Formats: sequence, structure tokens, C-alpha cells
Amino acid sequence: VQQFDPLGCGARDLAECLTLQLRARPRDEAQTIAMIICKSHLELLAKRDFRRLMAVTGADEDLMREAQALITSLEPK
Repeated sequence: VQQFDPLGCGARDLAECLTLQLRARPRDEAQTIAMIICKSHLELLAKRDFRRLMAVTGADEDLMREAQALITSLEPK
């Protein structure tokens, strides 16, 4: 069910929905960081605590911006 279109329609929660959509995208550093954020640190993203996100993911500021843009381009519903 989770592989049906639109991607993420069978997800149990927001984190899983976003992760399923990210898996379908080409792998790169921003996608990897976005996956880490969606799986474990959505609360930090919601608080816009980018310093802590950079600390827990090891991403620099530019990579964090790319990951954030990637996440915001996803469809949460």
C-alpha cells in the first residue's frame, strides 16, 4: 500500500510519509540529511533549531538549507 501513488499514502505518521517520499528521490547528501531529520528530528525542524540539527546530523549550513528545501517540497498529506 505504501508504494501506491501518491507516495506515502499508506504511512502511519508524518515521519513515515515524508521518509517514503524521500526514498523515491535520487540519493545525494541533502537527501541523506533529510532522511535523518524526518526519521528522528522532525521536532527540531518544527522548532527551526538549525544549530542542533546541524550538530546531530553533521551537516553544514548549506547542506542543511538543501535538506530543509527538500523536506518542504514534499507533500505531507
